[in-house]
Amino acid sequence: MEISFVYDIPTKVFFGNDVEALGEQVSCYGKKALLIYDGEHVKKSGLFDKILKQLEKNKIEMLEFRDIRPNPRHTDINKGAELCRARQIDVLIAVGGGSVIDSAKAIGSAYYYDGNCWDIISGKVPHCRCLPIIAVSTISATGSEMDNGAVITNEETKEKRVLAGQELYPVAAFMEPKLTYTVSKRQTACGVADIIAHVLEEYFTPHTGLTIVDSVMEGLIRTMLTYGPLAVEQPENYEARANMMWSAAWAINGFVSLDRSHNWSMHPLGHELSAYYDLTHGITLAIVMPRWLKYIKDDQSLPLFRKLGLYAFMLDPNLSSESMANEVICQLENLFYQRLELPSSLRELNINDEHFEEMADKLCEDEGCLNGYRRLNKTDILTIYRQCL
Repeated sequence: MEISFVYDIPTKVFFGNDVEALGEQVSCYGKKALLIYDGEHVKKSGLFDKILKQLEKNKIEMLEFRDIRPNPRHTDINKGAELCRARQIDVLIAVGGGSVIDSAKAIGSAYYYDGNCWDIISGKVPHCRCLPIIAVSTISATGSEMDNGAVITNEETKEKRVLAGQELYPVAAFMEPKLTYTVSKRQTACGVADIIAHVLEEYFTPHTGLTIVDSVMEGLIRTMLTYGPLAVEQPENYEARANMMWSAAWAINGFVSLDRSHNWSMHPLGHELSAYYDLTHGITLAIVMPRWLKYIKDDQSLPLFRKLGLYAFMLDPNLSSESMANEVICQLENLFYQRLELPSSLRELNINDEHFEEMADKLCEDEGCLNGYRRLNKTDILTIYRQCL
């Protein structure tokens, strides 16, 4: 089968350099910057002062925008875009994790639209422009610092949608592992689940046969199995933090999806849980992932489970394919629920099945099912959700 693709990541990465070149990079795009961040940790860590010093050195005017919440809301995006237009902002500096960087992408797009940003996010209004974004990553999880997507929530309709486009890639990303030393154990663990989920979504999807891509994904999973728990147990282990940070970026920057259909179903299942219950994204994935894997386990997927078991989990090659698949799932459950101490069920979070029907209907409303490695109809979706209780 012939293989054809275009691979273009315009993000310039500064890895392990703190923010020494930040001011110079910002000055390439203008003299008015909006600094987007959330929480006092940016100031308490001293990062805010370092950024301010860089901007002052390069004579860049800075405004602050802190109205960012986890599972970023479209109402906050509207506020940010309005501020950018009013103050004629040239460039956005996003300091934080996925919520902050995703918000910057949505704000940068909404800047060029004098209306409700949800029109753009929902696909009602096309978009093809975005203010330049410089990301300073402080959490290893979503990989938003090096990808072209953003996930935004509409609180009013309880929808969570993906905004995507080539223009959404940050023009530069500063990735300093030491900035993640103060990330809590729970947030670090959620990042591990998120990174693994990004890889498995692509691993279990139809593809044209680029073996190198499979090998990279197996290496990413192997890396996370080693360094994810280590980052949780030893927060200032530089090697663990560096490997986790770089894995987060490469799990979703487009490389592992070069020859893939990119039909994801695990993430949409998690997104609905976040939209309805305001749960941390990584927690929803840790709960959904083993159940989703069990549900897609069949004769077609067993060869993939076998490869994954052999080259990522380093399992005994004498195991049958069925046993190999079961052991992969078992090891993931042990990783998430024992080693990383993440919730193992929705009931632990006081969530029942009250909204499952409504959630399943939303997931099926566009095409009558949820596309992915295996097409999931409403009954399939309800079954998986109930297994998560």
